[in-house]
Amino acid sequence: MNRRHFLYSATSGMVIFSQPSFAKLFGSNKKNLCWKSLASIPVKIQEIYPSVFKGKIYVGGGLAEVPNQEGVMGKLSLTNKVYVYNPVTNQWSIGPSLPEARHHLGLVANEKYLYGIGGFSAVTGNAWKFSNSVFRLSKDKSYWQVAPSLPVAQAESIYTTIGNTIHVIGGREVAGKKTQKSTDSSRHWKLIDDKYWEEAAPISVARNSAAGVTLNGKIYYIGGRIYAKQHQNQTLVERYDPEMDAWEKVSPIPLATAGISAAVANGKIYVFGGERWINRNTSRSKWITYSDVWQYDPQKDKWEKAGDMSSTRHGLGAVTINDQIYLIGGAFQAGISGTTSLLEVMLNN
Repeated sequence: MNRRHFLYSATSGMVIFSQPSFAKLFGSNKKNLCWKSLASIPVKIQEIYPSVFKGKIYVGGGLAEVPNQEGVMGKLSLTNKVYVYNPVTNQWSIGPSLPEARHHLGLVANEKYLYGIGGFSAVTGNAWKFSNSVFRLSKDKSYWQVAPSLPVAQAESIYTTIGNTIHVIGGREVAGKKTQKSTDSSRHWKLIDDKYWEEAAPISVARNSAAGVTLNGKIYYIGGRIYAKQHQNQTLVERYDPEMDAWEKVSPIPLATAGISAAVANGKIYVFGGERWINRNTSRSKWITYSDVWQYDPQKDKWEKAGDMSSTRHGLGAVTINDQIYLIGGAFQAGISGTTSLLEVMLNN
């Protein structure tokens, strides 16, 4: 299979200092975060779940901006493109295309493979068709193979790894066999030896659009929203112990938010942005986005405001390489507007 490559790089980075937003509600900022702009991803894109594999950042699928309102969602359309970022050279290249265009595709890696899991595909009249199929990048990174399918079609989940075991948790799933209507999911799957899926302990409250990370051998499921309660945002944070196959509640995140992303650096969890539906069922009903960055210290079981991103954003990706957190894409505004190609690194974490 031929691979088309191109390079997209920035000659210099711009450093941006963020401004505090929710300081009065949740105490003063620990610090004003400093962000450095890097080479933008070659497309404006949101609803991505990037992953680090073999030292590079992979972004696959998502909702990408298209010209002339020709997308399945106006400005946006599903994509099968894969973009690969090299942090050493500050350059993007095109990776092998996915077998099918997806949005909310979960990319997650162990030491052997990079996986693309679930998400939504599109059929006539429905751009939110749940999928249970799973792709796996070949060992020579030239094409995507078919991998074991999820037992249940699931999307807007969290995707993380403990050791070499892939975990897929929560999100939304199809409400029944003869419908594409959805319901919140509490299901928890783990991929055993890259061969088959096994069910593990579910989260206590089914919810979607949360953030998830692994820290010190345990999984954290952070925030999210409940579809069945008119997209009601949650502050709930749960921690999974794989030895006990059990969840426990830890301190809630101070701001109920969803459409967020999270990453780990220097032994702490950082949660970024998100969106919320406010004044629901009134004439003042609207969606808003956040710029907040929250920091969790597992030793103290304590959250605090770490600062702000350079802008409000939801549907973005966050990954860590060498204790540096990179934020990718997303949208400045809720919904399909304001999609961005930004790539930034958080300097003082």
